[in-house]
Amino acid sequence: MRILIAIISSNTHPVYWQNKEVLQKQTLPEGFDRVFLEYSSAVTEITLSGETLLLPGVESGLGILHKTIDGLEYLLQKMEYDFIIRTNLSTYWRFDLLIPYFAKAKKQGHYAGYIGYAGGSGFVSGAGIIMSNDVAYILINNKEKLYERAWVDDINIGRFLGSCKIGLIPHMRNDISSLADFEKMKDKLVIGPQDRFQFRLKCKGKREDEPELIRRVVALFRPPSSACPDT
Repeated sequence: MRILIAIISSNTHPVYWQNKEVLQKQTLPEGFDRVFLEYSSAVTEITLSGETLLLPGVESGLGILHKTIDGLEYLLQKMEYDFIIRTNLSTYWRFDLLIPYFAKAKKQGHYAGYIGYAGGSGFVSGAGIIMSNDVAYILINNKEKLYERAWVDDINIGRFLGSCKIGLIPHMRNDISSLADFEKMKDKLVIGPQDRFQFRLKCKGKREDEPELIRRVVALFRPPSSACPDT
């Protein structure tokens, strides 16, 4: 089984590249690939540089959908993946819990994550969209239809997949919005439910704390054999 973690990324705010640096230190299990999706004015064609996929263009809110689908189209031509996680720089994933999750997940029609609602329609939050290979190709093959709609990326994806009769598969997540909250919650997080493998770590009002928050969460779940200080 092969899993792609496609991370929406940019350098438009100092906290973004700091979060990226922290996430890049997280060791990936066998079968997982990680790629950061970024727009760049320095390239004229899609270019894979290490773990970063550079797409020609300028960062924007509505551009996130284009970056997602164009990036997936490029990457899925290079490698076949069973599942894709489309996520962002403020989200941490517990791979030790994802491995058994994917072992049981259905390999077709899988569209899962933390569920939100807009205009009466459900959608998977853009912080963590889990999709099977066939669902990713539904988006790729219909990208022009999706690009016609000036909606936020996750709502757009959710409404389109709903029109294709792709159902929502919900999972819970841990939302931690400050260092103080983490210190209060950390003991419970360790013994928490085994289906909470996603951690939303956006620090509302004090985003400069996010890199440290991610470091602390990574350290909390680091295997004992690799427990050494970050450099």
